[in-house]
Amino acid sequence: FRLLEMAIEIAKEKTVNVKRKDREFLLRIKSGEFDYNTLLELAEKKQIEMEKEFEKSDLPASPNLELINEMTFRIRESFYQEE
Repeated sequence: FRLLEMAIEIAKEKTVNVKRKDREFLLRIKSGEFDYNTLLELAEKKQIEMEKEFEKSDLPASPNLELINEMTFRIRESFYQEE
């Protein structure tokens, strides 16, 4: 549920929120408050919501690997120059 909700937020807000607004709900799941079939139904609804949000999103379908490699190189270079 945490990952589904985070994916929805990424599609909508283009950001990753580590601190969860739905923390209490997640803790209720962890404590066993919901039966398995209820959780499956809720997860299916969340998955449909996630898919709809990504259909509307203007995020690229895949990451820019060239940019990621360049950033990784710069970070490593900066890290090792400081030592």
